Amino acid sequence: MADGSTASRSPSRSPPPAATAEELRQLNSTLRSRLARSAADLQATLTSRDAAVDHQHQFSLTLLRQTRELRSLEQLYDTRQAEVVRLRDEIASLHGAEDSDLPWSPTVINLESQPCEQADEIRDLELRLDQAISDRDTLQGQSDHLAEEVRLAGVEIEQLQEDHNDLDRARENAEHELRLSEASLARVQASLVQAENQIPPPAIPPANVAAPDVDRLTRERDETRIAATGAEGQITRLRSELKAYQDMRRDAQTELNRLRSTHAAATAYLIQTVKDRDAARADASRYRSDASDLGKATTGIRCPHPKPTRQDNSMRRIVAWGIWSTRSAYFGGRGTPPAKREIKLSVPTTHCSGSLRPLARSWRSSLPRSGSSRPRM
Repeated sequence: MADGSTASRSPSRSPPPAATAEELRQLNSTLRSRLARSAADLQATLTSRDAAVDHQHQFSLTLLRQTRELRSLEQLYDTRQAEVVRLRDEIASLHGAEDSDLPWSPTVINLESQPCEQADEIRDLELRLDQAISDRDTLQGQSDHLAEEVRLAGVEIEQLQEDHNDLDRARENAEHELRLSEASLARVQASLVQAENQIPPPAIPPANVAAPDVDRLTRERDETRIAATGAEGQITRLRSELKAYQDMRRDAQTELNRLRSTHAAATAYLIQTVKDRDAARADASRYRSDASDLGKATTGIRCPHPKPTRQDNSMRRIVAWGIWSTRSAYFGGRGTPPAKREIKLSVPTTHCSGSLRPLARSWRSSLPRSGSSRPRM
């Protein structure tokens, strides 16, 4: 009973030399159950590997989509840079139209500061885009490395599955040979007992009387003992082979546990990579939002057309009078000055109403110094 409990507690060890057939059958049943569990674990590992490969494919598609989004952001960045260049050219033209002695108007200062701020925002957006591209490349490298590890793990699992199947077949062959040897040993032992029972008690025969039956039975007994010894040697050899197979199976189980832990680590690393991918996607969304806000801010430079005030009408009259005076100075004074009600001056949509003041000052400085009159303010 004690030997049976020991065999059930540690089925991976070899049976004791005096193990009975019942204990060997119990050990065989335990090994079969453990092999079935190992096969189930291997199947689960293969399923997990296939899921990891599918997840890796989805991750590659996501990286490709993020690359396209980054290219769109780069195009938006180029558009914003062109807008900044246009604003700078517009400011330069306003600076050229103004008098250098007069102070700059708040509108011009505001227009000049806005491209600087937008340039800073664009540079910050460019740095973020470079960081996102670097993160994407890092994630791509990690994804390729993880895919290679998953492939190698799959190859090792398949090799381990083949070794497991070979070990299972060898174990079945050893068990079959063990059963045949036990049956042969039982028959030899039965024949030996029967032969010993047939031997009469020793008697001293007369010197002149031959005993052919005693010699024959003695030879049969010796042959039976030799056969029993050979069967025991064969059983010992089979037990040693069974122990070697059990050691090989224990090594295979250890390798399976190592691969299982490696697969768990690879799965955890894949989960962390997916989290990093989601963070990079969130950064890309934030960059798109920043670019959209930057576009709105650039569009917001165009001011609406408020209702013209009295001061604006006066500035329009000054500008119209300056145009007429300039034409009169260059074309010999032909034409008549514009009347109040005939002045209709359209303001460009890219300037606010406050930008008329520097224009008025520039036209006022270009008026003739003598022989000219100005309309009443």
